[in-house]
Formats: sequence, structure tokens, C-alpha cells
Amino acid sequence: MIRFVTEKMSPEIVRLADLYLRHGAIPLKSQADAFHLAIAVVNQMDILLTWNDKHLANVNRKHQVTPINLANNSLHPLDMVTPLEVINDGL
Repeated sequence: MIRFVTEKMSPEIVRLADLYLRHGAIPLKSQADAFHLAIAVVNQMDILLTWNDKHLANVNRKHQVTPINLANNSLHPLDMVTPLEVINDGL
């Protein structure tokens, strides 16, 4: 299913990205987004900051991704948000 893999990607990242694609959490045409997400999850990032509100930074996607992460022992919570959600405007 995954068309591009570099030798520097861990098998865990490739496997998780493949799961997102196979389960429809990320559309098949958006493999780069699946890898972006898998890299953040495997590296236990707290926030995935992205302008991509279609495939990543939206609540519906989070509801699709979280069960896949939990089923694969990725228990560290990840927020997927846009930069606008984290801007501190001094208020």
C-alpha cells in the first residue's frame, strides 16, 4: 500500500502510517500525511502543528486516529492543531 519508504524510516513508523491508510483514518492519496502523523506519534510529540486541517488538524481525524494509536500501544496523547490554535496574542 505504501509507495515510498526511505531506508531511514523506522519499521514502526512505516507500519503505523500503513495502518492509518488501511483503516481509512488518512486517505490513500495522502501518504505523506500518514507519515507525518506516524512520525509525530512514534516520537511521542505532544502537538502536531500543521496548516493541514483537511487530513490532520481536525477533531474528526483525531477520533479516527486515536483508536488506531491505542490499539498499537501508542498511548502518548497527541493534539493535532493549526498554528492559529496555539498563537499567544497576549490576551
